[in-house]
Amino acid sequence: ALITRLSRRSPLEVEADHVELFDRGRGTALHLFEHVHGDSRDRGPAMVDLCQTYEAAGLFLAPGELPDHLGVVLEYASTQPPDSAREFLRKFATILKVFFTRLFRRRGPSAGVAAAVLDLHRDICT
Repeated sequence: ALITRLSRRSPLEVEADHVELFDRGRGTALHLFEHVHGDSRDRGPAMVDLCQTYEAAGLFLAPGELPDHLGVVLEYASTQPPDSAREFLRKFATILKVFFTRLFRRRGPSAGVAAAVLDLHRDICT
């Protein structure tokens, strides 16, 4: 559904939809710690810990790239052995469920992508 929708819209419409869905408000933010910490002081130490996890595995982020972005979290998990990836993603299971639920309520095709992540790692949610 998402690919079909994207292919039928102009690049400007796709970009506007993306900004509206993911960049405005915390409910569907791609930065996962937004869902937990918001702008509180707790977010900084959590980000540092996540960076240290990545760096210990040899993944170094580009300047300005935030470690809690869903794409970065999934990229890191994809480089780990399956058991390690599951354990890592298990830490984000609650956030991912909330994220999926919020996308699903908006009835957008992006919810299918979040559902696929949860389905691929079904055991992280138990």
